[in-house]
Amino acid sequence: MKQIKQWTIPAVLALGLLGACGGGSVDPLTQNAPGADVVAGVEVKTSVVVSEAQRLTAASTNDTAEPASLGSVTLATSETDEPADI
Repeated sequence: MKQIKQWTIPAVLALGLLGACGGGSVDPLTQNAPGADVVAGVEVKTSVVVSEAQRLTAASTNDTAEPASLGSVTLATSETDEPADI
């Protein structure tokens, strides 16, 4: 019984640290899509497509720069969302 108590605290700490790492999931709204200059969320939500287009337009300071790469990203679409100004 003494040996069980001896390992209780280290085991609880180890489980807490493993749980805190979050399993390595990627937030699609902050991480770029693989091979693209846009966030991965553009594949999921049309609102992210609009906000990303606005961000890229606002950040653009060079008219002769290469366009943002979409890589193999497929932009989200919607039949019900209202059109947005970009």
